Amino acid sequence: MSWESTKVYDWKNYLIPARPSKSELKVIEEYILKLKKERKQVEAAILGSTVEFRSICHKHKLNVTVIEFSQKHYNVLSKQPMEYRGKEILRLEDWRTMSTEKKYHLILGDLVFNGASKVGIVKILRKTSQSLSKDGYCILRTWVRRSNKKYNLDEVINDHRKNRSRMHFYTSCLMPIYMCFYDFKDDRAEYPVLIKGLKEAYKRKKVTRKEYLYCYNRWKREGYEFTIPLKKRIERIKSKYFKIEAVRYGKDCFRLWAPLYILRKK
Repeated sequence: MSWESTKVYDWKNYLIPARPSKSELKVIEEYILKLKKERKQVEAAILGSTVEFRSICHKHKLNVTVIEFSQKHYNVLSKQPMEYRGKEILRLEDWRTMSTEKKYHLILGDLVFNGASKVGIVKILRKTSQSLSKDGYCILRTWVRRSNKKYNLDEVINDHRKNRSRMHFYTSCLMPIYMCFYDFKDDRAEYPVLIKGLKEAYKRKKVTRKEYLYCYNRWKREGYEFTIPLKKRIERIKSKYFKIEAVRYGKDCFRLWAPLYILRKK
């Protein structure tokens, strides 16, 4: 997984869509409020140390458990600004092998599959489904692609200049850029390939030095590769372990690339 790199030390510099957006958090808040109406206390588990998820859970005074494989990651990310803080239980476990004895009314995960292998995805889904209470919600924000269409980098950049020039280059272009260099046969993208491709665009003066360096300074800290699964494929896998109640989206330009899956116990 890419989180095994030094990425955690740079996480404060990341922008959406690498992080949950405000509009995506509003969707999650809807389900938190539903759960609050049904019970006096909500038990919430967060897969990883995502500060936005922790903050919104503390805002509504949920009992928060963070399931994280690294004490170091938890410590580093806990120093980031959070609007709301509260008491947390930390479980240092691998999501693929974590205990399922404790059941939660709410389980949140952000991009938990995009750095995992195909086998790892299945293991995480199995363990997560076993950890969800009978009447709970599991909400997973997952990067997906809708086809194997190869994008053209110059066209992606031109579209940004024409339609979203006031938006940060990373937020506007990240997902389409991934599709410019994606290996659809092996279902993965390699960060060194992304860096090389964007550097060539910088040399051709298609992107500015600032735009190139922002992406480079993020990608150089990532692991070697990642995956953005086909939407229909990841939904087929998820439906083996959960009932997909809804597929929700934020209001951002990248929304179709980052659905929020609202999952229920089968």
